[in-house]
Amino acid sequence: MRRLKYVGWVIVLVLAACNSQAVVLTPPSYSGTPQEICQQAVPEATQNHSTFDSPQPVLEEGRDYRAILCTEYGAVYVDLFEDAVPDVVNNFAFLALSSFYNGTVFYRAIPNYRVEGGSPDGTPQGGPGYNLPLHVAGFLAFDRPGQLGMISTNPNDPLGEGSSGSRFFITTKPAPQINYTRTLFGEVLDGLEVVEQIKQSDILQAVVLIDDPARVVFDEEPPILPTMADVADALSAESLSATLERFGYIPPTVPPLTIVENISGVFDTAEVLATAPESAQAGYTAFLERYGHQYRVSAALENQTCDLSGITFMELRYSLDAFASREQATAALMDGFLTDLAQARGFAIAEEEDDANLSQPVYTQSTRACDTNAVHGITYWQRGRFIVTAEVISQTGSGNNIQTPAFWLRGIVQFVFENALSDVLRAELR
Repeated sequence: MRRLKYVGWVIVLVLAACNSQAVVLTPPSYSGTPQEICQQAVPEATQNHSTFDSPQPVLEEGRDYRAILCTEYGAVYVDLFEDAVPDVVNNFAFLALSSFYNGTVFYRAIPNYRVEGGSPDGTPQGGPGYNLPLHVAGFLAFDRPGQLGMISTNPNDPLGEGSSGSRFFITTKPAPQINYTRTLFGEVLDGLEVVEQIKQSDILQAVVLIDDPARVVFDEEPPILPTMADVADALSAESLSATLERFGYIPPTVPPLTIVENISGVFDTAEVLATAPESAQAGYTAFLERYGHQYRVSAALENQTCDLSGITFMELRYSLDAFASREQATAALMDGFLTDLAQARGFAIAEEEDDANLSQPVYTQSTRACDTNAVHGITYWQRGRFIVTAEVISQTGSGNNIQTPAFWLRGIVQFVFENALSDVLRAELR
């Protein structure tokens, strides 16, 4: 959890709503316990069930976002995962700030499973005038109660059409059957007992967006951040083997994936520096010192048999570089040096690469693997104090199973390794 001092900022948004006049919005500045904030917000709550072409950008970099859902049974205080699924959290924040959720109903309540809300007309079809793509993170699973997710627009084919623009649900028990088929974008910090009381047609009185958790009086235990040993254990051969056994995205027809020993393990800063080309050594030294680099943990899996009939990748690589703080990791990712480093290694920004849902460009270079032409793809993303370096070596050419590096990076690389890192990366969210 990031503790940021509230400085009284005001965002003014002009929303061009369909068939309505522009509305000027300002975020609330309530403070107190979640219930006290609801007592302030509900009498002032207005309703705006207009439709929009798309959500407007409302999130500010570096802020820790929460929300309070006000119901007749009490307040539900939720943490929003803006770092993991920023587009979806931005959408929820935009609708909350526009008063879209105020006065809507929970149109479905399924005992021992979940409650559903966010529809302006109280039906399972209502929305803000647009839908969202499916956004999932490999380390986020519906493995506990109190998870905040987006409703699928096509439950029979959840990967086909994506997510509703506004309809959401809160689970009341673990729901592993929907892992990675629904967008998970938050979790209940306080008020799960309130969620369990909600019945069909109950009113969602207001949704209050919180941009600074310091204004909310809440007895919250600070998260225990993972140690280097925790990360190493999660990316060990034993952990990855167990993950592959239970991982539904890789069918049984895929040939065995084995650990690449010489590039897997724990590395100190000096060892990380040695991996850079000589031309980048000076810049890399300054970069690692500037942002407080601590260590790297890496793991790699290879298609040892080179059987490319079921899959067309030869090797998957994943590294976590730990920095001094979340803020330092953010600054390091935005620094621009990682682009220089990729180029020094012989990579170039991929042309016409499908990099949707990736926060940074995909860089590629041609190579050979398994006695065939291949492409080596690389990209970066942030997970709390960590910067991820994700890599894939995959077959080039044409065919039903041949995919772009971005496909493997945001899909298999992310899900295999981050599923194993679930507990580690979850702790970094707060």
